[in-house]
This record gives sequence, structure tokens and C-alpha cells, in this order.
Amino acid sequence: MHPLFGADLGTLVRLLRRNGPISPTCMPMMTLAILSAIGRAPFCLGEQAYIAKRRRSAPPMPPPIFIIGHWRSGTTHLYNILSKGDFGYVSPFAAGMPLEYQTLGRWLRPLLTSMLPKTRYVDQVVVRPDSPQEDEIPLGSIAPISFYHGVYFPRRFEYHLNRSFFLDDCSPGEIAAWEKAFCLFLEKLWLEHGRRLLIKNPAYSGRVPQLRRLFPDARFIHIYRNPHDVFRSTRRFYRTLIEKFAWQTQDPLDLDRIVLDGYRRMMNQIAKDTEHLPSHQFAELSFENLERQPLTEIEQLYRQLDLGDYAQNRDVFSRYLETVRGFEKTHIPETSDDREMVERQCRDVLERFGYAADIP
Repeated sequence: MHPLFGADLGTLVRLLRRNGPISPTCMPMMTLAILSAIGRAPFCLGEQAYIAKRRRSAPPMPPPIFIIGHWRSGTTHLYNILSKGDFGYVSPFAAGMPLEYQTLGRWLRPLLTSMLPKTRYVDQVVVRPDSPQEDEIPLGSIAPISFYHGVYFPRRFEYHLNRSFFLDDCSPGEIAAWEKAFCLFLEKLWLEHGRRLLIKNPAYSGRVPQLRRLFPDARFIHIYRNPHDVFRSTRRFYRTLIEKFAWQTQDPLDLDRIVLDGYRRMMNQIAKDTEHLPSHQFAELSFENLERQPLTEIEQLYRQLDLGDYAQNRDVFSRYLETVRGFEKTHIPETSDDREMVERQCRDVLERFGYAADIP
């Protein structure tokens, strides 16, 4: 199923109008997405009324915890571990049906469960009904700003990437509409779980000030990884997503430049935006350290950010880590050109995080 099968009609029409023609072979998929939006509209309105009623009697939502970091930097691994603690998060059902997952989605859960992929499309991470998901896909179905809009319409891939990462070329009205959809989606998650929310989204890495304005007491966890590995994995990630979900053909993208430009800018933006955050609101860790000593790193996060009772959750973290002990990451060979490009364009990031020891 295409992610836009969970979109509302207004978002679909806006995307189709602004991003150019789709490929003839994708017309049936587009038609099904439109029919889905029309057929689900009454349920969306019903859930809207249901949520509005619940919000009137619900306590205030605690400030969320945001996991940030460039794609392919270990954000998913960290998210999967922490989600075993006392947090609410985005389920596959909330990701696929953001407007009606608490009503129609519950009735259709057996069917939806049978349709989940066994693993993620971009790697071999197992997908289960309780697997935590990013909120970028559901927000891309109901809001005007999303990285995935560039995946669906790759003729404007870099345009949508920069809108999502840095709010480039976003109007005040678009930003306000995104923030409204975002806050409502988080409140729905809070009403569902009744626990502090843990949200993972690499796209938020360049937008920390915006999230702090919405949630002044939010916590941020930045996980980083060797830029050489991030570059090759992200290039493959972008290519795989576009091949799977694009609704239009396009000339070959200069993914080497797009990945490195976006990565370097994002990492510099994170450093700038978090420089003066107090230690109880911002923590950093490396993916390599998380792999070597996961429980030590998780305990440090709990203590620094006051995330709760680590001792109470240690066993559940340990049990989860045992289930992924034999996981093998996809090996992507590094060429001499790859290495030279990263060393030339990302030297400051390599030096900042201690990966520059072997640069000539």
C-alpha cells in the first residue's frame, strides 16, 4: 500500500496540483488513493469529533522527547530501544491512517496487521504491529510540509527535502498548517497512550527552534554516526524510497551532491541550534557507542534528561537487545571517490565528532 492511501483529499489535491504530472503507470494508484480519501472522509470527521470530546477532559500533554539526527545515523535503533520503556509513540496504524486510526483503524486492525511488510523497505529491520514509526509519513498525508512529498514527486525532490529539513520556501500559512496538524497528531497519540511521547524524526534535526517554540520543555536526543557510513547509506535510502513510492519519473538525481549538501547543512544547524540548550534538555551520543555499550548509553540518557526510572526498565531493554543481537547491517562498499567526497565536503563534521583521525 502506498502511504498516500492514508491522506485526506485536500492534501492529495494540493500535491497533485503543485508537483506536476504523474506517470501513466501510477494513475491506478492515484485513483485508489483519491477513492480512499473520499470513502474515509466520514470516519475522519467522526474521529475529529471523538478526539475533540476527549481533549476537553484530558490532562495537559507532557513535553515530548525528540530523537533527532540525520537519516541512517542510528535513530531507528535508538528509537526501538527507548520505545520499550514507559513512552507513547507512533504505531504503524497511526502512521498509515493518521486521521482515523483510533476509530476506523481499530475496526480494520486485523486486516491492516496482515498487510504490514515483514521488514522495512530500506533495510532488514523487522516491522511488527507495535514497531515504532516516524511521524514524517503520517504528517506527509495530512500537512503541507514533508520530506516524503519529494519521494512521491521526485522531480522536486531537493525542493521538498529542504522545505522539510529547514523550512526553506515555506510560507507562514504552510508552517502554521503543519504545526496545527502536528500538534493535533501528537495529542491523539497522548490520548491513546496516556504516556509521555517519544518521537523520532530525522527531518526535525534542522528545526529544533520551531519544536522548542511549540514545546519549550521538550527533550532532544541527537545520535550521530561516522559520516562515511551515513553518506553511502543515505544515498541508498533515498534511491530505494524513490523507486518504491514515486508517482512520477524524473531525470537521474545528483544524489551524491544532494546527500552531502543536506547532511553538512543539517549537522551544522544542529550544532548551532543546540549550543545553548541546558544539559537536562539536550543529549548527544554516537551510534558506535550505542552499539558497543547500549545499556550504559541508555542509562546515561535517562539520568541526564530525567526520562524516568531506568532500573525499572533495564530488563525490558536487555530483552529487546537480545532479540536484535544477530542483526546484520547491509554492507555498502565504499569507493575511493566516496571517501574523497566525504573528506572534502564534511571535514568539519568529521573533526567535530572525532572521525577525522585518518584524514591526510
